[in-house]
Amino acid sequence: MYNNIMLDRDRPRKVVFYGRVSTDHEAQLSALENQIQWYEEWTHSPSQESSAT
Repeated sequence: MYNNIMLDRDRPRKVVFYGRVSTDHEAQLSALENQIQWYEEWTHSPSQESSAT
């Protein structure tokens, strides 16, 4: 049974996002916003919803 769970490529996956900026400068804060936006769009794209990665 354990092997069947591990091989189920169609099951939903959890995603963890780690965003990082090195300073409090305005440019760095917008870079963090851009990182968040990119990952939100990526995780909600149809190609990722059915992906086995």
